[in-house]
Amino acid sequence: MLAFIPLCFNIFWGPMAIVMIGGLIGATILTLFALPALYVLAFDRPARRTHQDDRHA
Repeated sequence: MLAFIPLCFNIFWGPMAIVMIGGLIGATILTLFALPALYVLAFDRPARRTHQDDRHA
């Protein structure tokens, strides 16, 4: 993202650089927050109860 900052001041490449910065920020947020949350929703299973757990409950 930071590598596109110098391009933002260019008249020809500036708008594209700003859009790419926004896209990278959005993709980073999705990767850090949404992807782990979706993984937990898809693959998280309740813990198995063992025979010992039943005796102590």
